[in-house]
Amino acid sequence: MTPIQSKVLEFIYKFWNKNKYSPSLKEIQEGINTSSISSLGYICNILAARGFIVKFKRSRRGLEITEKTRELFKNHG
Repeated sequence: MTPIQSKVLEFIYKFWNKNKYSPSLKEIQEGINTSSISSLGYICNILAARGFIVKFKRSRRGLEITEKTRELFKNHG
């Protein structure tokens, strides 16, 4: 996993645990201080393909963390 993918996943995980719903791409963009929202979409597609998140189309908050992500952060902080 690249450093930026890890940063995005960690943000999504922490946001989900705090709020009990997923962040929007705009909230991720602001949370990790990046300028490219299209890059975030691409990163989320990669994370979904690797089984760390599930993406739901046509939903502003269409991300869900998976058990794989919960285990990753349970074991690594």
